[in-house]
Amino acid sequence: MLQRCLAAVLILAGVAVQARAGHVTLKDGESLEGELIKVEAGSLTFKSADLGPLTVPLSQISTLSTTKPAVVVLEGGKTLHGTISVSSAGKWSVTSASGSQEFQSGDIQGILPEAAYHAQLTAEHARIWQAWKGAASAGYSLQKGAENAHSISLNVNATRHRPSGFGIVSHWRTDAMLTMLFASTNQSGLEISSNTLSASIRQNYMFKPHDFVFVLAEADHIEPQNLYLRQTYGGGLGRDLIEKKALSLSVLGGLTFVNEKFSGPPANQYAEALAGERVRLQLFKGATLDHYLDFYPNLTSGGQYRFDTSTLIGFHLFKRLTANLGVTDFYTSHVVQGNPITVVGSGGTVITLPPSATKNNFAFTTGLGVTF
Repeated sequence: MLQRCLAAVLILAGVAVQARAGHVTLKDGESLEGELIKVEAGSLTFKSADLGPLTVPLSQISTLSTTKPAVVVLEGGKTLHGTISVSSAGKWSVTSASGSQEFQSGDIQGILPEAAYHAQLTAEHARIWQAWKGAASAGYSLQKGAENAHSISLNVNATRHRPSGFGIVSHWRTDAMLTMLFASTNQSGLEISSNTLSASIRQNYMFKPHDFVFVLAEADHIEPQNLYLRQTYGGGLGRDLIEKKALSLSVLGGLTFVNEKFSGPPANQYAEALAGERVRLQLFKGATLDHYLDFYPNLTSGGQYRFDTSTLIGFHLFKRLTANLGVTDFYTSHVVQGNPITVVGSGGTVITLPPSATKNNFAFTTGLGVTF
């Protein structure tokens, strides 16, 4: 009997502690007892002892007080630690052993209970292949007849923020892109391929909430341009001009060094300037457009330039599955003709193809994709 009474007392004491963990009074006069879960995007999530989790706009809060310590993350990354209170005059403050400090509700990036905040910091150490977000798409086409042709396309666009998490200011952002286009045509036993591979990675450091410095590395193999390998290394400055849920826009500029080899001639080195932009736009519910353009004027050989651009529209189908339409263009104002190509056709016929190269490598792709 004594043990049952003791257990009941402990349960009631636990409920009382939870009830006293926080108190919220709304402007309509409603009073809630419970526990602060988080403050994010202009809203307070509060676990009421009677009603469970509730989300309330900050504009509807009259007073607030907590007894458990929390972490306030302000714009710019500054953090405040202590218990939270909101006075009837609408003044927000945090109180710790060192005293009380006021802050503006409009400066709040996020608030978490201290235990939850430190728990996500502990879980922050992701491996290099983890914590990426982006999309991948693949397509295949086949033509049968007097001329047999097939093509395969693959596009990957991914971004990784470190550190990441609720209320954490991300200083490192990695952008990675991969484009692969494989095309082959066979007529009368003569097969001609036209393959493109392009990969790039850019590491950004956000020294201000919207400003960053970056270094980049790129590699291109473009058979239609007779390009065996182009290696590009560089760096510069960028800025996130717009960051909204439905629209983001970034611009960047810098300098690059290029080591370029066409099939046949020896490698060539030169310097380029770089100007680029990135756009992500939600066209309507279930449809998103991703676009980038990088323009490289040659600083060593005046009048020469190149650009890479890609636009991909994804239509949501089911969960992470999408249907995609894409346009990719790799253009260079200067190409180098290669050596004549000797091939063997049907019946052992030897055919010599003249050297050829095109300035513009344009592709329209369709396929299915996944988001991650």
